[in-house]
Amino acid sequence: MPAYQGKPAKPAPGTADQSGRRRAAAGRDGSNASVLLVMGFGLLAVSMVVALPTVPIVLLGMIPTAVALFVDRSPHKSAAICVAGLNFAGVAPFVAILWRGPNTLYHSISMLGDVYTWLAMYGAAAIGWILNLGLQPLAASMLRIRGAQQIASLRAQQAKLREDWGIGPAAAKR
Repeated sequence: MPAYQGKPAKPAPGTADQSGRRRAAAGRDGSNASVLLVMGFGLLAVSMVVALPTVPIVLLGMIPTAVALFVDRSPHKSAAICVAGLNFAGVAPFVAILWRGPNTLYHSISMLGDVYTWLAMYGAAAIGWILNLGLQPLAASMLRIRGAQQIASLRAQQAKLREDWGIGPAAAKR
């Protein structure tokens, strides 16, 4: 009778297990959320030192994107992606103006004091919401029509195959 060997030892984090897959070294569930959070705060700190005048424009201008990330419950975050792209397109010209002109915190805050800056940044984000809300039903109806056409085409092919093979009502009429 063979001796009891016990449970096989678990490999150390970051090493390959018996199936050849690598285990995550960041935690039990393999999530790297804490690492990403620390990196995000580090990037924010570096950007505040290096590009301090740009930070208020980007942070305040991209608020609609943060709201879209919070509100969008879909797994692919399609609304957040749509809003973020157009929101960034609304913020980018003001960052470019800031970088070309006097790149000072005073100039950055004075740009934020202009109502047209807010209108451009948040208006672009609003267009992103409109596109997201308007294009989803349109895409769904187009996919539904395409699916119906494919069903009709496959049924026609099925009827032809049944006729060729002598199966079904079309073959009984011969």
